[in-house]
Amino acid sequence: MSNKVAIYARVSTTNQGETGISINDQIDCCVKYCVANNLSYDVFVDVISGSKDNRPQFNRMRENISGYSRVIVSKVDRLARKLSIAVNFIDFLDAAGVEFISVKDNISSRNYQNRFLLGMLSVAGSFERDQIIERVKSTKAFLKANNRVAGATPYGYDVDENGKLINNEREMGIVAQIKNYSRRGYSLSAIADMLNENGEATKRGNKWFAQTIKNVLVYHSHKAA
Repeated sequence: MSNKVAIYARVSTTNQGETGISINDQIDCCVKYCVANNLSYDVFVDVISGSKDNRPQFNRMRENISGYSRVIVSKVDRLARKLSIAVNFIDFLDAAGVEFISVKDNISSRNYQNRFLLGMLSVAGSFERDQIIERVKSTKAFLKANNRVAGATPYGYDVDENGKLINNEREMGIVAQIKNYSRRGYSLSAIADMLNENGEATKRGNKWFAQTIKNVLVYHSHKAA
């Protein structure tokens, strides 16, 4: 069995992780463990939600698991936020004879008592993820009910001093044009080209593309509903 280990680190966005733990902090934690135990290592990093099991570097690590004796993470929730993903991956490691280690949780899959803790931590991570999703849904529902917006102001609207959406009449005119073109059978790309040729810009002053046209149509169809 190889003495080399795989270090896995993950955050959900480029700005920060779900718990505020940066990629560098995670890697540093795992590297210190490897140095203390005289282990060589490869590092795998994903910037993606922990609820997804199809991750580029996670998949790469899994495909090459025969070259490693251990998989090391700083905390269990960096492996996955979804219980089934964590459990299935640890079972996969067991079948391959590879140890799973969570440094800050002080847990090893080779320790019988730790297996129970692994399960509990995975459940906690999954529960926390579900709570976050529900909080986001509730916030969005509240904002929608009160004609408020979270994030970027949608095309066709401005935001007043109270944070409420108000119509931008000029942009609403463009929205009407986009809907009309779409009803007449023009493709998204064709609509974008026509707006660009007419010197119209998006909310941020950029060129129109098929996806931005689609976003406008989807948003305003939902708003009308």
